[in-house]
Amino acid sequence: MKKIKTGVLGYGFSAKVFHIPFIKSHDEFTLTAITQRTGDEAQLEHPQATIYRDYESMLDDDEINLIIITTPSHMHYEHAKMALNKGKHVLVEKPYTATYKEALALNALAIEKGKVITVYQNRRYDGDFLTLKDIVNRSDENTYEFDGTWDRFEDINDDTWRAVWPTE
Repeated sequence: MKKIKTGVLGYGFSAKVFHIPFIKSHDEFTLTAITQRTGDEAQLEHPQATIYRDYESMLDDDEINLIIITTPSHMHYEHAKMALNKGKHVLVEKPYTATYKEALALNALAIEKGKVITVYQNRRYDGDFLTLKDIVNRSDENTYEFDGTWDRFEDINDDTWRAVWPTE
């Protein structure tokens, strides 16, 4: 089978901890490119990958089959749309988009382009999610709500990019 040549947009925590280790450990993927706007950390840690300083240049690389988007959340829609329009399959770090309308638009564009787009959810195989899935599958009634809590052991600074969302 031909390897899935993968480009990672962004070189922050998510790319380093979740996505790149999976790509490197899975025989069907190869880390082909990384977009890191500044610094040389990606090149030092992944010398086999082409390092791009801007997303558009990485999207122009015809060798890349799959783009993984790990940029700030409010940019997911724009970046995913660009990747689909360049004929790439796309995996988007959660949250998928800022609005439901954007999510529907990306889904429709992926269908139109004949490409796969999906959201990354690393918790889907954790015990709590598997238990909920089992309950839903065994129940004769519909499940309408699930209330879960994921505690953090640090303060969350509201000025970080993770808290920035466009207004509609």
